[in-house]
Amino acid sequence: IVTYLFLFGPSLKPLYQKSLNWPSAVSEILTPKTKSNPDKEPTLFHSCVLTPDIIRDEVEMLKVDFNNRVKQILFNSMLTAYYMTFVPLCFAQNTLFYDTWWVGQHVFLTWLSSFLMLCAHFLPPKYLDLMHRCSQHLGRWQKVEGRNAHVPYNAWSELQVWPQGALVKHVRGLFKAEGVNITAEPGNSMHGRFHFLFHHPLRVLNWMLILTWLLVGYQFFCLLQCSEWNHIICIALLLFCNYYTLFKLLRDRIILSKTYKEDDVGQN
Repeated sequence: IVTYLFLFGPSLKPLYQKSLNWPSAVSEILTPKTKSNPDKEPTLFHSCVLTPDIIRDEVEMLKVDFNNRVKQILFNSMLTAYYMTFVPLCFAQNTLFYDTWWVGQHVFLTWLSSFLMLCAHFLPPKYLDLMHRCSQHLGRWQKVEGRNAHVPYNAWSELQVWPQGALVKHVRGLFKAEGVNITAEPGNSMHGRFHFLFHHPLRVLNWMLILTWLLVGYQFFCLLQCSEWNHIICIALLLFCNYYTLFKLLRDRIILSKTYKEDDVGQN
């Protein structure tokens, strides 16, 4: 309950609203609600336009969706670890002895395994590609330290798409454009974080893949060191689940890397 209130607050929507407890579909175009199905959840989409206000609104919508997915990943992974590993200990008899270090390690590994498995489910390649394409249209601003009165600059306008290298004056200071087309607001920390996470299309996927490799390697090392049959069974079952997560992430990594490589070759 404490974890739920910390992540979602007093709202009950995450318990029953489909768009909050199940990842929304990703589409190339907008699929609005129809009269025959008014309760249909709208799909996520990216409109390849150079209208700054539309792009910023789209970034805000995708940011909210990404935060909801991360909250669901954290809550469901903690819930899984709690009921699968911690709750059974509460019903253990006082006369039984169990290794505290092993139990704590098992709870943590179960949580991390479910966390990575949910990440692979809630952050599929099509979703990451959608976020990447949106960040490409958003761009970023780099603050120029030290004011130079002799440097020509323009006053920032929220209705203009700025080219790479443009210098603009904002209420937060002097900024330089970085990217092909920049529609972000200078000094907006949310826009900066969004661009940092998804500007490189494989960044988030690489983080998940590295963490999965470390988890599998540590579990395999523990498996070699174990001699008790119950420890071997627990680690082997978790390792089997993590093998699937590793396979899925590797497959997605190979497909996305080849896709972006072909796109770069086609553009060149």
